[in-house]
Amino acid sequence: MKIILTAIEYEILKYIQQRGIIKTDLRERSTGTHEGVHVESFDIISKLGIQEHEVIKILHSLKDNGILHFKSDVHRFDPSEYFYIWKIASNININDFVTYSNIINYNIENSIILKVLDILKQDKHLSILHWKDFEKLICNLLTAENWQVQHIGKPHDNGVDIEAKFSDDTLGEIISLWQAKKYKSTHKVEVHHARELSGVADRYRATKAFLVTTSQLTRDAKSWIQDDKYRLGYKEHTDIVKWINRVKP
Repeated sequence: MKIILTAIEYEILKYIQQRGIIKTDLRERSTGTHEGVHVESFDIISKLGIQEHEVIKILHSLKDNGILHFKSDVHRFDPSEYFYIWKIASNININDFVTYSNIINYNIENSIILKVLDILKQDKHLSILHWKDFEKLICNLLTAENWQVQHIGKPHDNGVDIEAKFSDDTLGEIISLWQAKKYKSTHKVEVHHARELSGVADRYRATKAFLVTTSQLTRDAKSWIQDDKYRLGYKEHTDIVKWINRVKP
């Protein structure tokens, strides 16, 4: 039977599998609360970009679902250290886990990939991302396809959020420029943005310039870009989801 997990759950279990066990310290601090809860030797926390209390919550949820156990010789708090010691249940095979998280194997440093995978798994729209995270997502997708990426994204960036370079044996050096529009699904990218994209391609002499959005382009905006399809391109929400699926190992 397949076990469906979020990407973060998968990474936590994979971490435990690789290291055997982990400990969670539940000792009360001077405040008399559990605010000081931490996970011992769990360096994946910084890589995942999540808080320690979130890890504790996930560990307990996995235990309630029969996926995690306490280590066999520890069935309660250690009386001297107040540690829970966790391990994967003996009847659980990590190969039975179903998750989108395989995409992150090449670049676990950036937690935005985890966020996006969980968003898609929950059938939510990418527009719930912060605009900075959306730009980081595009950077990661380009990096996965071996582009050399520079994330420019800042105020007054002259219409260029991302610069990506690629060296092709036949064509030589290729440079693409990316303008990201993190909009709600009901807010379409207008034709004036497409016209601005033409100016960006001219100004920087790019091989190709792209509009990429969590929404869609208007018919006029698409028409403008398609009329100059060798220099301009675009990717809408559905294209980005396909892109994510395409770069899965």
